[in-house]
Amino acid sequence: PPVGPTQAPVPIPLPTVTVTVTVTAAPVDPPVAVQPVKPAMCVRGTAKKTLGAAKWAAEFGTGKGTLTDTTLRCYLGMVGKASRVFPELTEVSTPAAARRVLKPAKRTKRSVFESELLAAWLNWANGSVNFTARVSGTTTVKDALATAEARRLRGSFPSASASLLSRRVNARRT
Repeated sequence: PPVGPTQAPVPIPLPTVTVTVTVTAAPVDPPVAVQPVKPAMCVRGTAKKTLGAAKWAAEFGTGKGTLTDTTLRCYLGMVGKASRVFPELTEVSTPAAARRVLKPAKRTKRSVFESELLAAWLNWANGSVNFTARVSGTTTVKDALATAEARRLRGSFPSASASLLSRRVNARRT
């Protein structure tokens, strides 16, 4: 049979799709002025009671004391500035080093002397003794510390000085 003209396919219309996107911007807070953080001031404490070398060693132990690590580091910094012995001859810039001085593995004349001397300085930093406080006769805390430090700088560790520090400065109750 004869073949007729071919018809072109009729296009089928597609549905119209409309997409709507809504973008909502988050509200922008006005910029906040950032204040510089001021470091905490390192000042002498206001303690009423002194501590002996053993009690100070407990303070420098892990989680056993009542003073914060920040406070103890502050006190060590103060001792380092006020004392000639501890920054020069015996380094106690960290709590662990201070604990080793306060509670030595072996008790010798030197270790007992240094532990009592450091405890006296820490009592001063903690505020429980003042330089002008009398410890014996006309001897003040300042005099006792100066004498003890002079002896330590000479390499002398007299038990009388350690005893004075232990009994008259570190065992003192205000």
